[in-house]
Amino acid sequence: MQRSILLIGDWHSQIHEVPFADGLARAGLKVDAFKWYTYFQDFSKKGQLFAIVARLQDKYMFGFLVNKLNRDLIKKVRLEKPPILFIYRGSHIYA
Repeated sequence: MQRSILLIGDWHSQIHEVPFADGLARAGLKVDAFKWYTYFQDFSKKGQLFAIVARLQDKYMFGFLVNKLNRDLIKKVRLEKPPILFIYRGSHIYA
């Protein structure tokens, strides 16, 4: 049985979480990703005001988008029960 890991992070570029995930996969782990940049990116596509709100919440790590991503993460962990969680620079994750 292949061990799996939930890799939690921003995932906004190819230089942080991606090489880490690739290394874990080469080590034999099945990597599932929880990407929080999409919460801010998707919201900002609704218009200029929405983009400003999204940027502020992303930068200062507060607000309804950050709350939603934390709720969604908890739901995912409770539903899938991954044996390993790895939070890569958990700036947006609440204690």
